[in-house]
Amino acid sequence: MKAEGRRDDRPVVIVVGCDDVGSAIARGLHVGGAAVVLIDEADPPWPRRGMSYADAWYVGGATLADVDACFCASVKSIPAVLDRGDTIAATTWSLHGIAVALQPIAFVDSRAIARMPSSAPRVGAAHSGRFLTRHRIAERVEVGEHLGEIAGVAVHAPVAGVLRGLTARGGRVAAGQTVAEIDESGDPSRCFGISPEAQASAQRILVTLARRLRASRSCVGARPRETAHCHP
Repeated sequence: MKAEGRRDDRPVVIVVGCDDVGSAIARGLHVGGAAVVLIDEADPPWPRRGMSYADAWYVGGATLADVDACFCASVKSIPAVLDRGDTIAATTWSLHGIAVALQPIAFVDSRAIARMPSSAPRVGAAHSGRFLTRHRIAERVEVGEHLGEIAGVAVHAPVAGVLRGLTARGGRVAAGQTVAEIDESGDPSRCFGISPEAQASAQRILVTLARRLRASRSCVGARPRETAHCHP
């Protein structure tokens, strides 16, 4: 069912988590015909910003594999973004608030999906705080190079390579969370796009929801059905 105030007839799906897996799922559902709302907390810590929509929370917009996401500061601005038809709505608004306003047909919690181990060396936060850095995704760093700091404590590169992942300046990190990921191959192209693992997760979700998406598109204006919760 189309939410009041929307011109777009596409069914709404909510995805929680804007890391590389959640972003790949959001993009896949968008391409598959859903109006997608991507939710995460303010200043998300996810380091793979070249492979996700995380930068939308910092600069207002981001692009992943030729599909854009636009940050919406309030739930009232989400319908206008979705009505464009070519953009994912990114927000910090609550899941409950969006569900009430937009009547989604499904909710996907990407945080419940197991992540494959990465071959790239990772640098974890020794303690919680805001991460400060001047480096950029795909930038080359050397062994021992200063990557940034958390609460005045420096973070250094354990190996040489390119930054496949780097938490944004001002990102809120918890102790143990990855703030940097270094690809020792030195190939900057590996720092962008969708990884095969994230693409596989997106495809599984799309297959799971395909029937519901088709049914919703053919029953616009019908009585809303119960929202599906996907935890693959």
